[in-house]
Amino acid sequence: MIFRKAEEKDIIAIEEFLLEAGVSAIGVKQNYPYFLIAEDENNTLIATIGIEPVESSGLLRSFVFSPTFPQSLLAPFFQQTLLLAKQQSLSSVYLASDKEVSFPFFKALGFKKIRSEDLPESIKFSPHCTNMLEYEDVFFMEKTLH
Repeated sequence: MIFRKAEEKDIIAIEEFLLEAGVSAIGVKQNYPYFLIAEDENNTLIATIGIEPVESSGLLRSFVFSPTFPQSLLAPFFQQTLLLAKQQSLSSVYLASDKEVSFPFFKALGFKKIRSEDLPESIKFSPHCTNMLEYEDVFFMEKTLH
C-alpha cells in the first residue's frame, strides 16, 4: 500500500474512480496537485481524497475508498491529506458531510463543528460547498493548520 500525491497522469483514473462511486469528478483536472491517492500492491487506485483550494483555505472533498482499503489506514490516509494541505500553504481546511456517523472520526483528527453561516464567504460560495448546502442534514467542520 502506498499513499502519494496525485500526478497529472492520475487524472483520468481519479475521475473514473469518483464517478464509479457516484461522486462528482468536477475540478479534478484543475486541482489534481491537491489530491492524495492510495494504491495497492498492483498499483490499483483504492482511495482518494481531494482538496478544493479557496484562497488560503481548502475544502476537503471526494473522500472515496474501495471496500479493499483497510479501515485501519483511514486515519493515516486522512492525516497525509492534512500534511499535503500544509505543504500547499493552506492555513485551514473545511469539510462538509451529510454522514453524521463520520463526525467522531473528524473530531478525533482535530476538526470542530461550525455553523454554515460561520463559513468564510470564499468557502461558502465554492462549487463543492454550494452543492453540499442543498443537502438537508449536512454539517460543516473546520481545522486550523499550524
